Amino acid sequence: MEARLAKVEAAVEHIQSDISDIKTDIREFRTQLADIKDKIGEAKVWAVLLYVVMGVALLGAMAKGFKWL
Repeated sequence: MEARLAKVEAAVEHIQSDISDIKTDIREFRTQLADIKDKIGEAKVWAVLLYVVMGVALLGAMAKGFKWL
């Protein structure tokens, strides 16, 4: 009976260790996800600025072309 109890206790210790590892991995994943979200936000800002500049350049080229008509 004691041998069985010892096996169960050992199994529970392994389970607790595994759960602790999983929690650590999830915390690291959350940190990495937050970093990715920040980088995506920065990329969106740059994309909007690029579109604005391209739009202004296009409008300028169109205005210059219509000026000659």
